[in-house]
Amino acid sequence: LSIRRQRQMCIRDRNKTMNRKFFVILAIAAVAGIVGCNKNDNKTTVSDGKIKIVTGIDPIETRVPQLGEDGSGSFADGDAFTLVAFGTTGKSAEFGYSVGYTDLYWNDVENVAADGKVSFAACYPVQEISNGLFSFDLSTAKYKDLLLASVKDVAVGSSDPVKLKFGHAMHRLVIKYSIDASSTVTAADIVTVCNAKSSCKVDMLSGSLDSSESSKSQFEAEGGNVSFMLVPQACSDVEISVKAGEASTTFTVDEKTDAYENLESGKQLTLTLTVKADKIEIGDAEIDGWGDQGTVDGEIIM
Repeated sequence: LSIRRQRQMCIRDRNKTMNRKFFVILAIAAVAGIVGCNKNDNKTTVSDGKIKIVTGIDPIETRVPQLGEDGSGSFADGDAFTLVAFGTTGKSAEFGYSVGYTDLYWNDVENVAADGKVSFAACYPVQEISNGLFSFDLSTAKYKDLLLASVKDVAVGSSDPVKLKFGHAMHRLVIKYSIDASSTVTAADIVTVCNAKSSCKVDMLSGSLDSSESSKSQFEAEGGNVSFMLVPQACSDVEISVKAGEASTTFTVDEKTDAYENLESGKQLTLTLTVKADKIEIGDAEIDGWGDQGTVDGEIIM
């Protein structure tokens, strides 16, 4: 009897072990099924509400890298910019967008939409922003050509691409020197120093820049053809110092022109200066690429 009872106990224990293994297998299978269902439920396709982003860049006149000679171009896969979605509710949503890699869906921005519409604003290079606001300082920025874009009132759920047309937010001041035969200096001898406001506060939602509280910084360049990227500001705030050999002169931009009061965002002012033995003459000064706004003639006695 003792041996029979022991055999019965062994058989009962073996059955319990098999039952436990069976239930564990069932539990694993059930969990796998739930995970599989959730993956299928969360899968989103283009037809389910993907936002298509199309980008471009407006010209200004030479900007490097990755742009054409007129400053226009487009982004390549992997280029990243900061994107903000907002509506009239006062709410906004911020995204790091990488061209060709980031997928953005309408349900990502529906909480900021108002009346079935949402607006977008973007900036390049990537910035740390808060409620669409950030500060930009040319004296410390690695990339000084700030690009901004915006598009208003896009219908939520639209299958049409959201076209972001980027424009240059800074002003580009170009100075070209011509060496007169009477002068003994060469283009390599010319040193230009630009003393101007260097920072601004950017509001992406309104597309505005404010440099009213900015301090000034000095930017220096050598050679016969130089350029400076500047925050939009009054011409009276921009001081130019030129040294060519033993000769030197200093002036503010407003002293040489009555035609323009401000250096405007996205525009370029070109100064043509002739270096002579005893003076630097100012030739024509005009804003290129934005319509005919006249020319300025004058001279500087060294």
